[in-house]
Formats: sequence, structure tokens, C-alpha cells
Amino acid sequence: MTTRRYTLADLKGTEWPFELDIVLFNQISEYKPIGPHCHLRILPVFRALRRRVPDITVAAVWERLAVFYDLEALVSVSRMRVGQKGFK
Repeated sequence: MTTRRYTLADLKGTEWPFELDIVLFNQISEYKPIGPHCHLRILPVFRALRRRVPDITVAAVWERLAVFYDLEALVSVSRMRVGQKGFK
């Protein structure tokens, strides 16, 4: 089975091909790009997507994640500790 390759132009807008979203979600479930090292943890996600979209950028990966998640809220939650006000 061959893997379809895309260009960055194919990814404009909020709709990505479903197989790329699957790659994205598989990778973020393993590498969880939040917390103080989020910019390092995004790199394996980026590399996995780059196999299918050679000209993809890290910024494009973050933009896609922002479609599904409130990234600022995730940063806030990742900074909270158990017992801290606002943590449930």
C-alpha cells in the first residue's frame, strides 16, 4: 500500500485529509506537546507529518492543533499543580 503525499497548499483552510488528522492524533497521544518542553515534543509529530507532506511547517502543525484545542488553556492547565486554586 502506498502512502499518498500532499503539499502544504493541500492543507490550506480548516479541512485536512482524514489520514493526516489520524497521524496527528496518534502522534499527539504519544508525545503530548504541552508543558515546558512543548516545542521539543512537537518535533516527532512534525516529522511524522513531514513523511506525507514534505513542505509542512511546524507552524502549520500548531495551527492544525489550534483547530481542535484551546492551546492557551492547555498551557494554563499544564502549569497548574494538584491542590492549586482552579485545579479540579
